Amino acid sequence: MTPWKIWILERVERFARVALWCIEPNPVLRPTMHQVLHMLETSDQLQAMPDPPGCYMESSPLLPSLANK
Repeated sequence: MTPWKIWILERVERFARVALWCIEPNPVLRPTMHQVLHMLETSDQLQAMPDPPGCYMESSPLLPSLANK
């Protein structure tokens, strides 16, 4: 895989994680707009983004390994 494709896939993953974090069922756990902009505009990994909420991961058809739990 070329470096360009790797970079694109990393960006897509980052955007998807941020999007899922923004629709977290618990409003207290959602990021502020300032945090969202920082995560999308910077390439640093200073703040670790949480994994997507479990309620989204368990129902995902793209993750068959979780469907067997």
